[in-house]
Amino acid sequence: MKIDFSGLCSADMYPLSTDLNQSYFHYFLLSDPFLAQVTTGDNRVAMPKVNQQQLNLVLVPIPPLKEQSRIVACVDELMSHLNRLENSINNFIGLSADFSKAAVHHIDL
Repeated sequence: MKIDFSGLCSADMYPLSTDLNQSYFHYFLLSDPFLAQVTTGDNRVAMPKVNQQQLNLVLVPIPPLKEQSRIVACVDELMSHLNRLENSINNFIGLSADFSKAAVHHIDL
């Protein structure tokens, strides 16, 4: 998977190799079930960490490849809707602020 953003990581990096749909696997790694599995029993509150042994024990749901692709398409569509909604909310907030400034400007004291 190609990384298309800059970021930081810890010294502990584990290469992952899979025959799963890469986007499906990516979404799984971002999911609550994955996080729950790798943080169970972790007592490092400030800087949670998973070691190679814990990572090897993670249970990954593996539907057929066609279903993985369908799941990715659904998630991508939902994310697109969420992005549009976020943009609409941000536009509304901007317009609301502009309206408030304009309304206050016209108040006679």
